[in-house]
Amino acid sequence: MRSDNADAVFTTNREVMRGRRVKGNDPRLTVATLDLGTGRATQEALAPEAEFPRIDPRRVGLRHRHVIHATQTRRELPGFGAVARTDVETGRSQQFSHGAQAIVEEHVFVPDGAGPGWVLGTTLDLGRRKTVLSCFAADHLASGPVAQATLPYALPLGLHGAFVAA
Repeated sequence: MRSDNADAVFTTNREVMRGRRVKGNDPRLTVATLDLGTGRATQEALAPEAEFPRIDPRRVGLRHRHVIHATQTRRELPGFGAVARTDVETGRSQQFSHGAQAIVEEHVFVPDGAGPGWVLGTTLDLGRRKTVLSCFAADHLASGPVAQATLPYALPLGLHGAFVAA
């Protein structure tokens, strides 16, 4: 992900915590290419606004084509309203929108060894005041969840990151 500046960290997120919506720069899905032969590095920003990128954990540090990420910014709500799977070589993206009253959190890719894998993630449904866990078939993400579990309450928006055994 790449933004023109760090406003989201220093201004936008702080204002959201205070209950005020401030429009910042939308981060973009960006492909960085390192040419080990020439020692050159290049960047190419792809079309979708995006945040919370995740790939197949078996491909970290290796060439990969597909990135799972949050997308679809809305002017009236903070955060993102959809989850997407983007092919970084073609730029094509499929996405699933969780609705006008949803804030999408980080989704993760879960390999299954036999097929294209799964995408799991939570959404805060502001309209119903509940948190929803969704499971998608990774290669048919736009078709919507294959399974969902709705909590009877809303969890606070979570901390995102990579978690590994010590």
